[in-house]
Amino acid sequence: MCPRIVNWWLLTEKVTKWFKIHRHEWLAHIELKQPASASPRFWWASLLVMQHFMSRNAITFRSIHGLMTLLEQRQATLNDLVASFIDDVGVISPLTTKLIVNLDTSTHVLSGFYAISISNVQEFLSGLATWMDALIEKAGDVD
Repeated sequence: MCPRIVNWWLLTEKVTKWFKIHRHEWLAHIELKQPASASPRFWWASLLVMQHFMSRNAITFRSIHGLMTLLEQRQATLNDLVASFIDDVGVISPLTTKLIVNLDTSTHVLSGFYAISISNVQEFLSGLATWMDALIEKAGDVD
């Protein structure tokens, strides 16, 4: 049953948290039944990352939701949230055209004027949960 929450961020946080908590049962079921519609391993890694970010978003949004919160306080809190996400995964930004040309695309993923090191992402994922290690090792299996 879907939780009755109006705020999309809070709803997403609850759903991803539920999947994280019940992941062992889900993974065991998928392994046993091997349904054609099973999510690829990378989906579970994405879910864990999303749950991490949604959980932090929910905390932040709850803290700025009060009627007495000044706009400057809200802006500062949201800026801190974005900065923490950038720090979590080691985003390199903004990139100049010269840096983009010289960026090693075998070790970095590039999106516009931002880049991220693949090893930083793997380190971040490993820090989220020990079961991520097996998914990272099998990254070559990504469907």
